[in-house]
Amino acid sequence: MGTKRGSVTGAVIGAAVLIGGAAFGLPRLGASGVVWTVVGAVLLGYNVWALLRRSGKAAPREFPMPDTVQLETEQAQKRARLDELERQYRAHEIGYETYVRRRMEIVTGE
Repeated sequence: MGTKRGSVTGAVIGAAVLIGGAAFGLPRLGASGVVWTVVGAVLLGYNVWALLRRSGKAAPREFPMPDTVQLETEQAQKRARLDELERQYRAHEIGYETYVRRRMEIVTGE
């Protein structure tokens, strides 16, 4: 990747091409003006992104992945609790309102 100075220069050039394409190219050149405008936007966007990345303000390159074993364990525990709740409701050990309230608590994790 280039230097910070190169990114600033690229951003300035990209902005100039974008403005030139939008102000001059679009009204007078038709499809060529669209190309110039898009090229300017891409140059500007890439160089601004490069500057932000160097400053540490851009989004991280990697996103943490959830622990699949933990997720599967939590899902199995919820399923077991829901099954037990269903059994209690069908055996008339709890009423409908209690069944609905407890089911919502299990599903939402509260």
